[in-house]
Amino acid sequence: MISGEEIITLADMEQLTLSERYNLEKDIAFYACSINGTDNYLRTGDFLIIRPGIPHMPCICVGTQSKVRKAVFKIPEHTRNNL
Repeated sequence: MISGEEIITLADMEQLTLSERYNLEKDIAFYACSINGTDNYLRTGDFLIIRPGIPHMPCICVGTQSKVRKAVFKIPEHTRNNL
């Protein structure tokens, strides 16, 4: 998190219902909203590693809406095995 704060909720795939299939070009799929999951509160300077295949919902406001700046890095599958 470069600046600001947000909550990113991680969920268990088995508890979700797919609403929009995976789009390879956009690298995203959508699931019906669920209240089940683990909230991760991120502030300036924090980071969160999310493994492939873990559903997550970013951009959840903490209190009031505010501007957030963050960097997201996606590591290609073929290089992950070498980490």
